[in-house]
Amino acid sequence: MNSHKTPRQPDDERLAAQMPDPKGPPRSVPKGDPVLNLIATVGVGLVAVGGVMFASLATTTRTCGATRSAKLQWEQRKLQIEQAYQQDQAYREQAIEGSGDEASADDGERQ
Repeated sequence: MNSHKTPRQPDDERLAAQMPDPKGPPRSVPKGDPVLNLIATVGVGLVAVGGVMFASLATTTRTCGATRSAKLQWEQRKLQIEQAYQQDQAYREQAIEGSGDEASADDGERQ
């Protein structure tokens, strides 16, 4: 009546019995030819270094212009600061001269 199959069927048990033991003896990795291993390692290293150099050179070419722009902007800002400083000094000198003239005029009126 009930044709519902259980999760573990006899076929599964038979397949499980055929599977190798996962805890079997450790196998050594085949070493291969040491010269080929060295060549492969050096090749991978060269490709990696070449990729890093290419990326860094490609990045610096774009940032060279940005660095120059920043320097130009800083030079312009520095010039503006110097001009503002000179204008402030000139204003202070005029204010001192003006206050000195007013002080001497006040002294003349008091006498």
